[in-house]
Amino acid sequence: IILVLNTADYWHTNSQQLEENIKRRIDTEFTTKVDLSSQSDTFMGVASAAVLSLVHRVELDCDSAWREMRNTNWSKMESVGDQSSYVAELLSHVKVRSIEILALVQKQQYARAFCDNLVEHLASTYISNIIQCRPVSEVGAEQVPSYNL
Repeated sequence: IILVLNTADYWHTNSQQLEENIKRRIDTEFTTKVDLSSQSDTFMGVASAAVLSLVHRVELDCDSAWREMRNTNWSKMESVGDQSSYVAELLSHVKVRSIEILALVQKQQYARAFCDNLVEHLASTYISNIIQCRPVSEVGAEQVPSYNL
């Protein structure tokens, strides 16, 4: 996925430069007919899809932690602890995979897009999983949100 991302970015930039070079070398009457913007946009679309695939890869690693969260009986919880057991696993998966991915992404804009999408996706997944945990007792409600990403 990283290779696809970096290659799509390379060709996105190259197609723009190619268009400029062609326009400089041909007669001015033909410059309006040279337009590689749709090809450039296609490569940018591939790069965006690659970023979302990387986010999905992290999500897949987190499935077991989310399953543990959903399978916990939050309505029968009697005391609040430091951190729910699913949290350490979730943090580990997100940190390890993110460090691995960010080390390979060549441009800051894609690293930022990956991080933004990952945070957005984790937040929405967290909310949907909380909904699936119902019913939740008062003690369980104090324990559920104990995680720091």
